[in-house]
Amino acid sequence: MNIRTKSMLFNFIGFAILFVFFRYVISFFFALGYLPLIVGAALLGSFFTPKFIVKKNELYVKYPFIKELKKWTKNQK
Repeated sequence: MNIRTKSMLFNFIGFAILFVFFRYVISFFFALGYLPLIVGAALLGSFFTPKFIVKKNELYVKYPFIKELKKWTKNQK
């Protein structure tokens, strides 16, 4: 699999997991309509998702609230 494809896939999976999580949490605590619920979950999901970035054919990850990029390896410890 190409490194850019892997980066895009990781970004999508991270967003999807957090989107579903925030959607159910917001709907549990607040009685909102359908559109505000989806928009709020999408905004929170995109804000808190770690970003996977390709630089010089290597995969890096940027976590929310941390400024530095960390190199992504298969065996994360």
